[in-house]
Amino acid sequence: MGRHRHVLGAKTEVPTDCHRNADSMPVRGNRTVKYQVSYQVSANISANAATVLSSSLGAQLNTQIEQSYSVDVTLEPGQSWALFVEYQTFTYSVTSTNWLGYTTTEYVDVVRPTGKVTSRWC
Repeated sequence: MGRHRHVLGAKTEVPTDCHRNADSMPVRGNRTVKYQVSYQVSANISANAATVLSSSLGAQLNTQIEQSYSVDVTLEPGQSWALFVEYQTFTYSVTSTNWLGYTTTEYVDVVRPTGKVTSRWC
């Protein structure tokens, strides 16, 4: 069984909830925000390909994984900020051989987090 990765398309960012300071005074402090990431597959794939990819990625496909991010932030009255999680599409090829000796290759697009999380105004 083999696996190869090829990068496709542009990176995209997905914002988390926007946090707003509704007070009349600045708010300062360390905030820890929990957010969800996922490894999304948009097509039906074989159980074998799903097992190989889940093992390679270290995550179950099409499920939410909770993560957290801590940041020191100062929000002036009326200011808002959010976390932005970067995703990119990768195409994986999964090659396997069955008990009869036939080899098949599946190409699977996986939208996955790049590991980049930024905190900025929203």
